[in-house]
Amino acid sequence: YKERCREARGLAWFDELRGNLRYTVRSLRASPGYTLAAVLSLAIGIGANLCSFVSVNSIVLHPFPYPHLDRIMMLGETNARVGTAGSPVAPANFFDWKENNRSFEALSANRPWDALLTGGGEPERVRAARVTGDFFGTLGMAAAHGRGFAERECQPGSDGVVVVSHAFQKSHVAALADKISLDGRVYTVIGAMPEEFDFPLATELWVPQAFSPEGKARRDIADLWVIGRLKPGVSVERGRVEMAALSATLEKRYPRTNEGRGVSLQPLGKINDITDRFVLITSCAAGFVLLLACANIGSLQLARFTARQKEMGLRAALGASRFRLVRQLLTESLVISAAGGLVGLCLGSWELSVLKATIPAEILRWVAGLKHLQMDPGVLAFGFGVSLAAGAGCCLPSIYQLLRQRRGDGLNEALKEAGNSQSDR
Repeated sequence: YKERCREARGLAWFDELRGNLRYTVRSLRASPGYTLAAVLSLAIGIGANLCSFVSVNSIVLHPFPYPHLDRIMMLGETNARVGTAGSPVAPANFFDWKENNRSFEALSANRPWDALLTGGGEPERVRAARVTGDFFGTLGMAAAHGRGFAERECQPGSDGVVVVSHAFQKSHVAALADKISLDGRVYTVIGAMPEEFDFPLATELWVPQAFSPEGKARRDIADLWVIGRLKPGVSVERGRVEMAALSATLEKRYPRTNEGRGVSLQPLGKINDITDRFVLITSCAAGFVLLLACANIGSLQLARFTARQKEMGLRAALGASRFRLVRQLLTESLVISAAGGLVGLCLGSWELSVLKATIPAEILRWVAGLKHLQMDPGVLAFGFGVSLAAGAGCCLPSIYQLLRQRRGDGLNEALKEAGNSQSDR
């Protein structure tokens, strides 16, 4: 009567699941060698894939934490005469691009600067950059403390201000409005960027790039690195076509300095091209390790199923449906994969901490996204999905073997053979 009431309320599946789990735990405890081998094999495969996912997510997919990263482009000049591509841009060409293009909602430039920091003990070299006023806005980032540059501060004589990185603020700056000396000139600290901001890579200080009228009109010296953010709905290819047409116009207008020069566009997210390939190769290797582990565990489960023919026959004789037996096999496999996923998460976290501790500091500074390797909710969700997929995949050989057997000639026949062997004894 209770069972009929539960079925009417739709709770029979919960009782069946609880019974399957209880039986699975007892069964796995009775075979500790098989359980330990299966859990450790899956843990190694899942742990390796978690680390690979973290690397792909941080280095390949999200090397920079900027909003709308797919719309942020690096622009450079190409020179057909000397075969260069992605070179720095002349100031006059940059301002012509900025004023005449229709594909970018923002264009900014930066000029690297190896500055000498003095006034606080021993002089030290710091990596700095001179940037145009809309530099931080182009990347979609704002200062965590203080502010960025105002338009008036990008004029000659008014550019004595500096924005510092999070690390520089912690080590050198006591408070905003502090003074620091760079190459003998005193700058006032007006802002500090968030910890995740890192562009150009390894830069610690940003100061305004103030152009004089003469410097703004120069086309013979190319020393600006340009970034831009495409307008919503504008494709990279459309931006390339428009910038190529604009470059051709400038070549006709200024043949002495712009002959043979074009424009290259590269998404900022593809800055780690060589590193991306290495990470993807290692991810494929990690996936192969997991597939190999699943194949081995699938073979073990098939052998275990063959040895349990009497048990399956007895269950079928007592009224268990083929679907009920499949659920039992699936439950056992998923319990093993869940345990393997938990152990794999611990192994992956440990491996990730060891990896970050062994990477040289210089490599961490110069590979975008590398220093942001960490376990986050997305990684946990990926691990959960991989565990479920591995558990379902491992039991497929056993389920296939079960479904091949006909009810009368398969499981029940195995039960008769087991009974005959007992009688002979």
